[in-house]
Amino acid sequence: MSQRSTKSDCHGSSDGHCAKDEAQRPVRPTQHLLASRTHSLFVIQSLPAQGKPADFRIARLLCVIIRCMATTANTYQAIANPIWQAATTRQRHLAYGEGPVRRFYSEVVPLAALENHSADAVTALTAMVSPGERVWLFEEPPHLGPEQWRETMRVPGFQMVCDGPTSEAQRANQPSSVMLDPVADAAAMNALKAIAFPGFFGMRTPEMGRYRGIHVDGELVAMAGERLAVPGYREVSAICTHPAHLGHGYAQRLTREATAAILADGDTAFLHVAGGNGAAIHIYEQLGFRRSADALFVQLERLGQ
Repeated sequence: MSQRSTKSDCHGSSDGHCAKDEAQRPVRPTQHLLASRTHSLFVIQSLPAQGKPADFRIARLLCVIIRCMATTANTYQAIANPIWQAATTRQRHLAYGEGPVRRFYSEVVPLAALENHSADAVTALTAMVSPGERVWLFEEPPHLGPEQWRETMRVPGFQMVCDGPTSEAQRANQPSSVMLDPVADAAAMNALKAIAFPGFFGMRTPEMGRYRGIHVDGELVAMAGERLAVPGYREVSAICTHPAHLGHGYAQRLTREATAAILADGDTAFLHVAGGNGAAIHIYEQLGFRRSADALFVQLERLGQ
């Protein structure tokens, strides 16, 4: 899923060209300049535009744009494989596995990840998941033997990031949000999640981060919190509202608060959303999130005895 960009110079160029040689050559038409290999684009950008033909100046500007686009594309590589990154760094105490496979404990969250799609990774994943169990991968799975695996769900979506949320005044006469206790409130959190949005939540999921909620008449009716954590990033997750309490802006408010807390820690907030959930995507965009990458969520069931 990740993309790599390379930069060549006189010493590392794949075909021996360097800036001095390139500068002595006649200027090619713009369309050919754009088709140049990566090192040529950087060479063009490094030369002064003054006194050059219009085609050259246009191409030089486009090279700058291409570099900016490449930088943007590579900015979020730390969360290109977020389950793997979390399970091998900030949340390794909640996961297990060796070699190219990691899995969170089943009571934490049903997520697994592969470092690569090698045969060793497939073998390790098969050994790690017991027959009858289901796990989610946040990527296109490698080839898995049909006698041992069955795909039970596939949801295309998006990964979204936020560097700074928009501000909004709290609505009048609304209940205050509170921080939820990962142990004392675990049962109530699981009960709400089972009603509002089943799956992806276990009795130990609250150990993954800070969760906050809103109570009405003593009942937890909305919550949002943190799930995956990698160096420099935290995921906002478990955003849900009881169906009987929709329309009050509870989830939006809790998402804003969770995002603000992440940013206050110096991390970048990110989240995952199903592509068909246009209403949620619209709300997240209003909160300051923007799409950073396409995503795919695949649930797999281990077969056998």
